[in-house]
Amino acid sequence: MNSLGFVGFQRREALHIDLGYYDSNILNDNGAAKNTWDGTWIGKNGVNFWKISLPKRLRQSLFRRRLANLQIVENGLKIGKSMDDFLGKTTSYTDGSGATVTVELTLTGILAAAHLRGAYGTLNLLQNGAVSTDEYGTPILP
Repeated sequence: MNSLGFVGFQRREALHIDLGYYDSNILNDNGAAKNTWDGTWIGKNGVNFWKISLPKRLRQSLFRRRLANLQIVENGLKIGKSMDDFLGKTTSYTDGSGATVTVELTLTGILAAAHLRGAYGTLNLLQNGAVSTDEYGTPILP
């Protein structure tokens, strides 16, 4: 578990709630400073604690959820735009040291961005050029 309460491959409370494994009213997205894991495990598929070795079905669900971020990005693009309009294009930003960094947008890079900042942070990047960072200061672009 990291200092923000993310476990394993950056699993957080909200993801487990979405997949029907966990229930909590206070999330780091909804007022809490971090994932507190003080909700209730429902016991679905025998999962009742975040440290349990996850069943294959849950691991697959988590992976599909990550891929679903791409669908959310695709659906959220402005009418008449698709992911293909961004792939292969370059974008630039100024990093923390003041240097200009130019990157090519790729499908794997967009998936990584959605993993780091979520689908909506990735949409903001594609549509508005907003280079956001996670709670540790890691930018959405490399």
